[in-house]
Order: sequence, then structure tokens, then C-alpha cells
Amino acid sequence: MKTIVRIGIEALLLALFPLGMSVAAQQRQTSPAARIVVIKPKEGMQKQFEEGYKRHLEWHRRNKDTWTWYGWQIIAGDRFGYFMDGTFGHHWEDFDAPVSPAEDGADNAINVTPYANFLSLGHYVLRPDISRGNLLEDQTPSPFIELLSYYIRPGKEAEFEEVLRKTHGAWRGNVGLRHYTWYQLINGGEQTTYVLLVPLNKLSELQFSQKLLAGFLEVKSLAEVRRLSGHLDSAVREVRSETLRYRADLSYLPVKN
Repeated sequence: MKTIVRIGIEALLLALFPLGMSVAAQQRQTSPAARIVVIKPKEGMQKQFEEGYKRHLEWHRRNKDTWTWYGWQIIAGDRFGYFMDGTFGHHWEDFDAPVSPAEDGADNAINVTPYANFLSLGHYVLRPDISRGNLLEDQTPSPFIELLSYYIRPGKEAEFEEVLRKTHGAWRGNVGLRHYTWYQLINGGEQTTYVLLVPLNKLSELQFSQKLLAGFLEVKSLAEVRRLSGHLDSAVREVRSETLRYRADLSYLPVKN
């Protein structure tokens, strides 16, 4: 009888998730994807880099690129002074058909790479199940962003995500709560990396930065607090915080139809 029940459960799971695909894997396929690039201007060439990057954005405009490209200056953190650009809200298939990739690369070689080094390129997936607001996908960027990168120990993703789900669920009805958006790294960096973006209207809002994940302390029982805190302690290997300043002059938002 146990064998029959087990086979029945496996059949049900295969019907719901073909080839054994997990819920998380299905979400990675259906949720909007993002590409984020980090660029380091060469010593003494910040101005030349910015002028060249503007020329490159003009190439995207002339070629009627439908992708949105945001630009940020990193103004706090280990990568202080670096530049970050990103494009958000994509289907995965979009990355198979960018606008004129060969010409794009050639224009980059003329206008950007002489003045800067490309350090990293990562593909991420939006996690709407644990996010509150998708400002970049909605083309409503904030003046500043607090970026928190969580590096999770392999095999501890489920524990970490339980904390995120419980925290998000407890705050769901709080109208006055700040927005926050989670992304999960899929390719192009240290695996089991989660990135939290918290939009800021002004830098003084950074004083609330340490209260986001700790918020469940106010809404959970003491036993639950200890259990979830234990999950965080065992799951999180490292957290890095940075502050980004939005550069509208180094961004490209296509005209909406």
C-alpha cells in the first residue's frame, strides 16, 4: 500500500511539475528576468567614460531599442565609484534577440571600453512572491537605491526563503511600509546569491536600513523569532550593503507606445 501511495504522489508531482521541476524552478522560468552589469571607469577617465556611455545610449535610441537601460553610480560600499547598469522586466527569450548585438558590441568598443573595464554581468530573476513593489519593471526608478547582497550557504536556500516569506507575509497588509524588491541570481556570479533593492527618496532614509528583515521581531512570537533568527544565522554567510544614485542622464527609457 505504501508503494502505491508513493507512486501516486510521484505521478501527481510529475503532472504538476514536468521532469521533476520544483516550484522555485518554475518561478525562475515565468518571472521577469534582469541583466545587471558592473563597470569600473579607468583611473582619471570618469568624465570620458560618462561622455562615451551617453554616446552609446544614443546608439540604442537611434536603433529604436525597446529595452530599458538604467544607470547608477555606486556612492557607498566596496565598489564606491563604480557604475552599474541594468535592464529589467524581460522574458528569458528576450536575451536571445537583443537589438543588433554585433553593432552594439562595436559601438561599445568605440565609446565605452577605452575608458572603463566591464567587471561583471549577471542574470537575475524577480521574486514577486516576496517583494513589495517592482519599481524598475514599472519604469519608476527612485533617486537612490539601497542594495543588499545576501550570500547564502549552499543547501540553506529553503531556510533563508522561509524567513523572507514569513516576513513578507506579516507585512502584506501594512499600507505604510516601504517598498522592497528581491532578485535571485541565476547566472554570472556566486550561486545562492539574493539581492534586495530598497528604493530611497533621500539618503536620510538609510537610517531604517537594518530594520527590514528584523521586522518580524515585532509581529512574531518569541519562539518563532528564535527559530527564524536561527535560520538567518545558519543560512547567511555574508551580507554586503551599497548605496546607488540613479543617473537619469546615463539611462535610456524607450518611449512607451
